[in-house]
Amino acid sequence: MPSEEDPLQAFATQLRRFKIECGDPSLAKIARLSAKWKPELSKSSVGDVLNGKRMPGLDATMSLIRSLISNDAPSAQVSRDDPRLKEWRTYWSATKNQLDEIRRTAAARATPPSPGAAEQTPRTPTETPRPVPTREEQRTRPSSEAPFRPTTGELSVQRVQRFRSMLKRALDEMDTQGRKWADARYGCYAFFDYDGEPLYVGQSSERLGVRIRRHLVNQRSDAVAMGFLDVQEVAEMELWPLWDLQETERRTAVEQLRRAEGEVYLRAAQQSRFGALLNERAPERAERVALPPSRRFALVDEQTRSEQGHADLRIARRAATAARLASLIVERGSVSDGARRALLLQSARLTHLAATHLAYVQGRPDPAAGLIDVPGLLGDDSLTSEDGGFSHF
Repeated sequence: MPSEEDPLQAFATQLRRFKIECGDPSLAKIARLSAKWKPELSKSSVGDVLNGKRMPGLDATMSLIRSLISNDAPSAQVSRDDPRLKEWRTYWSATKNQLDEIRRTAAARATPPSPGAAEQTPRTPTETPRPVPTREEQRTRPSSEAPFRPTTGELSVQRVQRFRSMLKRALDEMDTQGRKWADARYGCYAFFDYDGEPLYVGQSSERLGVRIRRHLVNQRSDAVAMGFLDVQEVAEMELWPLWDLQETERRTAVEQLRRAEGEVYLRAAQQSRFGALLNERAPERAERVALPPSRRFALVDEQTRSEQGHADLRIARRAATAARLASLIVERGSVSDGARRALLLQSARLTHLAATHLAYVQGRPDPAAGLIDVPGLLGDDSLTSEDGGFSHF
């Protein structure tokens, strides 16, 4: 039996038990079933996860659980609101936090303390923030006490503080070679919503972390300023650092970066139920290229997901985002086709979420995503051409 000190093995044990409860399908069958959920899983990756050799990402876990559920009831629809999915999502998050804490503790023990640091206790992201007094408490403080001055971070609402804490943790995460994933000068990234739906793809030639903060913290990117991308909808991100381009001549590096972004966009669009993303300009037609290893990071904790992930709240948020974008188009009078394209896609996303939630309320299966033909509405006949390049850009 796995011990409480070994959360990875405990997670694998529970997965194996759930696999047995769902008919104990073979690894090959699980891999076949996962093809309709995305990401598609391989026999070897499923075997590694079930044997506790590695911790799967959230999307891979959800794909595995959906595959097992569908094996147990082949003719039934696996609703996004299935309580088993929520239960496993919560369990995944708790296990991931345990593993992160173990890793941080091990790293802290391996780092020699600096002189004079013995009496200091560093504050970690998992510690409870210091209490910030209310304005009334400030006014009633004795004049003899030193005035309380909150930091800029402490002025943010708790949800924003948690989001930025998880973002910082993700941007500080290191790969197996000791490099921060977000420190690559050249690289691509993708943002995903609470359902794992791809939202936006981008590239950076200044450093991945700088570009991502411009979107999600400073909110000074064109995508956010124009209203294409709603930061509150971003729940996950994936990074593709292009380390091989670090010392490459800039013109060559930029061209290879452009091709990599096109490949990331293509894969994300194929994964999307809408076949398109919120980018103002989709990448130009290009030959398919191989991508480097990527890493996906969760940016919202279970508390935020519970508070902000309710369908009614997300419907209201998407409606407000579409309304702001429509108002901007009116106020400016002349905008790019990309702005109108983003408005159409935001409206389609709003319609699909509202229809899905209505079906859930009425006890019906989720409506098919294909009922809204976004590529057709955008004038895109197909996502890819026969030669594997982009056919609609």
